[in-house]
Amino acid sequence: MTRARRAAAWLAEKSKRAGPVSRSIAEVVGPLLARGLVRPAVVPPHVRLVCVGGATFGGSGKSRIAMACARALEGSILVGHGYCARDRTARFVDPRESVAAAGDEALVAARAGLRVVIAESRQRAIDFASRHTDTLVLDGPLAITSPPPRRLSILALDADAPWGDGRQAPAGDLRAPRDVLLALADEVIHVPRSIDLAALPPRPFGLFTALARPERLIRALEPDVVVSAPDHGPADARAISRDVAWVATPKCALHLEELGVAAHVLRDDFKLTPTWAALTVPRPHE
Repeated sequence: MTRARRAAAWLAEKSKRAGPVSRSIAEVVGPLLARGLVRPAVVPPHVRLVCVGGATFGGSGKSRIAMACARALEGSILVGHGYCARDRTARFVDPRESVAAAGDEALVAARAGLRVVIAESRQRAIDFASRHTDTLVLDGPLAITSPPPRRLSILALDADAPWGDGRQAPAGDLRAPRDVLLALADEVIHVPRSIDLAALPPRPFGLFTALARPERLIRALEPDVVVSAPDHGPADARAISRDVAWVATPKCALHLEELGVAAHVLRDDFKLTPTWAALTVPRPHE
């Protein structure tokens, strides 16, 4: 049974204990949730694959984990998603590109020195990247429908709010029931957010965000001014005063850069030491 079917089966089994209305909803929503966690894609059998997914719709730290994995695995390529990218041609992201051309998360990774590939679809990005390496890190799904023999699934959880607001979508920001998320993961990593408050500019300063869940950052920094754009931007030039000393995460700072506005960038590099045993299992013919 595939992981997607196992997740759907788990939801169906749980719904048997509920009333008829809940069962009807589960029959419809369960497969949709499962498909959202296990995305359709085919990876060649010679490739080692790491899938990194988050428990919530934004704010779980999955992209930081994916970047840390790509940094740790020599010769790997990070398959990005190119959110809001204007140019979706299958290619390596050039660090000199604009955020509009490549998308903010892919560009942050490329500027960090990682090899990043984006395309108009996940499958085209995988196909392109697989011609240049035998190790892929996939930022987004917890698993894919046709994985190679050597693969690892990592679930990213925010250290402060691992399950978001605790409610499933569409009522909340949790992608699926906890048991389903945990069942799909080989490893679970709690992602801390450690910000050096002493490195902040003197007050007054403003915080610019283009994040799904900026509340934690706002609480931690207590800025004098807050401007929040939609997740992945863009920034509204009319809301950005040039008389304010702005603070932003690396991803968010890219959107200010597009406007020619300088920012104090919050550095929050993350290093990890997961168990890579699943990636060293020989293929059947080896």
